[in-house]
Amino acid sequence: MAAAIVINDMEDYLIERLDVLNNTLRNRILDEGFEDMESLVQKDEDWVKDACTSVRKSGGADATRRITANLRQNMIALVYWARLMYLLQRPYDYLEATVPLIHKAYEWFTSRKADDEPAAVQTYSETVNKRDWFQSMENYLACTTGSAGVPILYLVTTDGVIDPAAPVPPITEDTDLDVMLSQRGIHEGKWFKQDNSTLWTFLHKICFGTKAYQTIEQFQRAKNGTSAYRALKNMYLGADVQKLMRVEADRILKTIRFDGRSSRFPYHVFTPQLTGAIRDLGPDDQPSEPRKVEIFLNAFQVPGLHHVRSTISRDPILRNSLEATMEFCAEQMAQLKTMHGSPFQRALAAVEHDETTDDEAGHDGNRKGTKTGKRKSRKYPNSSKHATAFDENDPSAYVPKEVWQNMTAEEKEAARASREELGIPTSGSRGSANGDQSEEESTQDETDSAQEEESDSEQEALAKKKRKLAWLEREIAKLRAEL
Repeated sequence: MAAAIVINDMEDYLIERLDVLNNTLRNRILDEGFEDMESLVQKDEDWVKDACTSVRKSGGADATRRITANLRQNMIALVYWARLMYLLQRPYDYLEATVPLIHKAYEWFTSRKADDEPAAVQTYSETVNKRDWFQSMENYLACTTGSAGVPILYLVTTDGVIDPAAPVPPITEDTDLDVMLSQRGIHEGKWFKQDNSTLWTFLHKICFGTKAYQTIEQFQRAKNGTSAYRALKNMYLGADVQKLMRVEADRILKTIRFDGRSSRFPYHVFTPQLTGAIRDLGPDDQPSEPRKVEIFLNAFQVPGLHHVRSTISRDPILRNSLEATMEFCAEQMAQLKTMHGSPFQRALAAVEHDETTDDEAGHDGNRKGTKTGKRKSRKYPNSSKHATAFDENDPSAYVPKEVWQNMTAEEKEAARASREELGIPTSGSRGSANGDQSEEESTQDETDSAQEEESDSEQEALAKKKRKLAWLEREIAKLRAEL
């Protein structure tokens, strides 16, 4: 059984981990500054290259000054490992610093690209969603590299205080160093001071000139970004505020429904509202992914797509991913729209159908708004209100009162006889001119009333068509706006 490796100092480390077996070469490396791991914290890659060049230029045998490319790279990786231990407030354990792990640290520091520009954060306003605003700030800080070469998100995710009695979590090849930094990042030293000032400059930019600046103005002199951020979050996303947000989020998740019928509530508005409500439940009350999918399906009630629930429940990817489920449902809606036509086509067809129905209803006598539903015909077809004098060919024709009064007795008698023959009733005695004229006026009133009702029906039908045309124009405008 092989004896356990013991590494107490840098010299042991150079022997056991980096295979520097020549005593003279090892001593020269130690003399260049590789005294211990703590002394490497403030060093960088250029310093290591200079130290290696110095050793190579030393006199003596080749074995005493030969630093291979592999050895030099391991020395550079060790410098980054020492810096990582300092930032994570971990002990400088030589035994833990295996070659694979020190190269993991090197890649973590150097893999960040300068062209990874973080997304801009919106300037504060009273209408901004506070949780989204703080989330956008954290996303920005996670993409912003600080003076130590690491994201400055650690400034707002931890206060830098580590319980000395708590066990130190081990680092393996699978460890997420970003997460560990956000939990154990150190809040002291020159790197923290520079990063803290960078954070203040950022907060000043998005808050200056707004109501939020009153909350952080007190930290301007010291440029204390971490304290300013905590003050902002306590003001706009404190415990009381988050409690109200959770209540509102719970209400939204219980009542929100999407059926795809309203142009004012399209799918691209529905999904952010639902996911935002889930996020507003807070980190402690976040549902699992399957539960998020269930919440989504309860709200998704599009006619013709009721089968998606069973499809999603059978798919292991969809039922465990809200994002995948939302993308799947969006594709299903697009296919449904292609099969059944656009909303504009359906609206136009509905209007044409309604107009056809109205025309048929008018011919059948069922138009809404009429008193009897049937068109009144003239009771006495020989009556005419256009006669201006007695007509021998049509003595029963209606004449105005002033014309009647100027007619001769023979003409009046002929008119009465003709009306009696046609069955036109008269009131009073046969010779009563006033009585006959009154009955004629009554008959004419019935004819006029029928014609007025027919005119009213036509006007109502025209007004209804105009209203439908206006509705159709509004629907077309909405569809154009969505496109």
